[in-house]
Amino acid sequence: MSFPTDIYHDWPLNRIHLEWAILVSQDYRLGDTGFRSDVTRYARQMMRKAGDLFKMIIEQLDQQNYRFVNPNGPISPPEYQIADRIAEFRNRQIFVPVALEAWLCEIGTIDLTGSHPDWNKSGYDFSDHTTMPEIIITDAFVCCATVDYVEYLYKEWLSLDGHQRIPFRIDFSPDHLHKANVSGGPPYQLAAHAPGIDTLVLNERHCLSFVGLIRLALRWRGFPGFEQIPNEGCWSTIQQPVI
Repeated sequence: MSFPTDIYHDWPLNRIHLEWAILVSQDYRLGDTGFRSDVTRYARQMMRKAGDLFKMIIEQLDQQNYRFVNPNGPISPPEYQIADRIAEFRNRQIFVPVALEAWLCEIGTIDLTGSHPDWNKSGYDFSDHTTMPEIIITDAFVCCATVDYVEYLYKEWLSLDGHQRIPFRIDFSPDHLHKANVSGGPPYQLAAHAPGIDTLVLNERHCLSFVGLIRLALRWRGFPGFEQIPNEGCWSTIQQPVI
């Protein structure tokens, strides 16, 4: 497969989306080392671009006195030798989807949970006893999966009795309610029991792939919950998808 060194410089966005769709349809080829290498390089270009855009969003939020929940900050860099560790997972039949692998290698983790001073209501229950009408559910973008966490999840999965053990999944984000510190449902997950490129995000209401969820989040500057609450201040303007 041949594609530009910088797809965002050489191709229009519709071409980038089309080529990605074609690649995703060929996940049956992931056993081919050459194909896996090509699709991973393509995915990493996409995630590198996404990382730049999320960093811009975070910088703007900092300047606007956004209150991030995570005490360690909203972004953490990729873990040491992460690509090698993910490859080792495959030898143990743990199949991190290519899109998530690219995210982890290029970006690390991002957690935008918190609240903005310009919003009419808080985006997070910092007091642990705020009532639902006083909270807006922004569905702040989060991808907090790490290889250490995947290892932990896998060991927990192995410890389950056979009748309790559904195909292995990777939790990568709380659901839209837990992100606001409100009791909610199961986390957003990606299936990891079989090779995949850009798999469906489980337990998420839009039924999008992982890349699709990132595009949606970027379209709403990190807070896709505003799709449901368009009159809450400065996040009411949709931006165009850019990866």
